[in-house]
Amino acid sequence: MDHLQILIQALNTEEKKDFLHFIQRYSERENRKDLELFHLLVEEKNYDRDELLQALYPLDKNLEAYHATRKRLFRQLNDFIFVSRTKVDKSQLPELKSNIELCRFLFSNQKFESGLYYLRRAEEIAQKGNYFAILEEIYALTIEYALHIKSIDLDEVIAKKHQAQQQKYIEENALTANHLIRYRLHQSMKKGEPLAIEELVNETLKTYKLNDLVAENVRLTYNIISITRSVALTKKDFYSFEPYLLKQYNLLINNSLFDKYNHDIKTNLLYIISHTLYRNKKFTEANQYADLLFKAMNEYNKMTFNAFYQKYVLLKSVILTYTKKADEAIVLLEDILSQKRFHIDKPHLLNTYINLSINYFYLKQFDKSVKNFRNLNHTDLWYQKVMGREWLLKKVMLEIMNHYELGNTDVVASKIIFIERTFADFLKIESYQRVKIFLQFIKKINNDPDLAFFKNAEEMLENAFHYQPKEVEDIQAMAFYSWIKSKIYKTDFYQTVLEIVNVEKPVL
Repeated sequence: MDHLQILIQALNTEEKKDFLHFIQRYSERENRKDLELFHLLVEEKNYDRDELLQALYPLDKNLEAYHATRKRLFRQLNDFIFVSRTKVDKSQLPELKSNIELCRFLFSNQKFESGLYYLRRAEEIAQKGNYFAILEEIYALTIEYALHIKSIDLDEVIAKKHQAQQQKYIEENALTANHLIRYRLHQSMKKGEPLAIEELVNETLKTYKLNDLVAENVRLTYNIISITRSVALTKKDFYSFEPYLLKQYNLLINNSLFDKYNHDIKTNLLYIISHTLYRNKKFTEANQYADLLFKAMNEYNKMTFNAFYQKYVLLKSVILTYTKKADEAIVLLEDILSQKRFHIDKPHLLNTYINLSINYFYLKQFDKSVKNFRNLNHTDLWYQKVMGREWLLKKVMLEIMNHYELGNTDVVASKIIFIERTFADFLKIESYQRVKIFLQFIKKINNDPDLAFFKNAEEMLENAFHYQPKEVEDIQAMAFYSWIKSKIYKTDFYQTVLEIVNVEKPVL
């Protein structure tokens, strides 16, 4: 696809409208070729160069004018993105950078004391926000003009610069380690390969000299928490992660380290805590932190709310689902899908549709559940690339359950074959043996539901779940277990799920 078209289609609906106003802010003249080109490239169709030339310059196919139009449109887009991102920047970076440039201007014009006033304002903001790279720049500028400013203690400034460099180095290492571990885990999940996670994390932390890192500031602590959470997410070991997470968060709270400069991190941590408690089946506590999250989202500026609202809705909806409020979860999910003011990114949109289908399914609204799956109209290869293979596997398993309830036996059989072929490597891994048992069971009952009472049904169910304590057992796996159990004993699926997730261990 055309790179310019990719850039245009990355804009959401509201941003496209805003850009049209932006591009016409200075000129009212007609025959705007850059506007014509924008309207062409905003379409889903992929145009080649000759088609665009014909559309814009049908008489002379002026290639030089075409390239000039492309450059002009690109500059307009670049300016628009810069201006819009600067306006919504929730940090203090724009004010910081403008103060520094003002200082440079004043220093170069011999207005040293006035320049120093603005430089100290910038230093104060940078210190509060832990912007170490900018602090280093501020101190370098101070050192450059120290000869002209009597009130400066040069040794003190050099020491501050050295400290800022050290903090920047540590922070950069923490970020690099975080991204590296996330990348390795993502690659492993996509390929369905096992990975020695603890070894990877420990080796990475050692490489970047972060093993003995003390929580000196909020951002560094958050980076380490993110690394640890990557392990918890991959291993689905939220039970071990929870005490560490709460301890670190409470230390930050007790030391009063949160402020408006790092409010985005506080909000993120509240989301992580609530999500972790949900995965550990502590729904009351998860809901309490979700309420704190919502409160934090509404502090300071609208950007924080908009940035977290999609994640909040998905989290709140699953908490509602497992606290006997699937009907309220449906209202919440349907509401965000109907709100035009929110551009929902692809992963959140896909998970919203999945969660909505699950809740319809729990309330036996099977037609609605299957209909909702039609919104997921990409290819399986696309889902693997965007969401990962495990996400695709769970999606197909949910579809199998839906079509079974509707009596679509041929669809069920074809989707079982799809899983067996597409995920053959997964099914060889020990952690995915439950999927094999799920498929074996549904194969038996697909053509004859009474076979749910076949001789070794209970034994198969026992083999599928080894009666781990409910805190450790994966909540998503418990849902599939509950469906099998509901078929064997002809009980209500949703009620069975609620019972299973609220006992110490699954009981037949």
